[in-house]
Amino acid sequence: GAVHVWIGETARARFPELFGEDSVSEEGFLIRTLRDESGAHLILAGGGPRGTLYAEWEFLERFMGARSFDIDGFVWPESPPKEIPFIDYRWEPPFAYRDSNFSAFLNAPWFTSINRLNGQWTALPDRLGGHIGFVHGLRGHGHTFHDFVHPDEYFDTHPEYFAEIEGERIK
Repeated sequence: GAVHVWIGETARARFPELFGEDSVSEEGFLIRTLRDESGAHLILAGGGPRGTLYAEWEFLERFMGARSFDIDGFVWPESPPKEIPFIDYRWEPPFAYRDSNFSAFLNAPWFTSINRLNGQWTALPDRLGGHIGFVHGLRGHGHTFHDFVHPDEYFDTHPEYFAEIEGERIK
């Protein structure tokens, strides 16, 4: 029989009872099947766009047998499942910030997304959920002290924040 597929905001609007205030975070998601008077339903939705995208990836991998081991593409099973099982699956990211400098993630944004990375080195475009940046939206990471604690603002009142070179604090 036919299955109605509800994704993202459409799913949240059609089944608001599944999406209370604390149901899933921005990057969390749920995958659910249910049946009601209007038929069978498959729900793929996150707390936000990135969570919804993760729900889609997870459904393809976990329940349809698709795999992606590298940036050369997605591998589809030769014989996908004949039916969708009962599903009540919820996921929350274990860490708010997930990143890697592995070149595959830098060169293939879709691969970064499917691996649920979101850090600023990922350079994910908005259509794949964007990225989290901690340095005023700049592409910096480990060597960004200057951007957080600028000497023009802090040196005079807190010289101890800055490097000492040959016994002298340097602005």
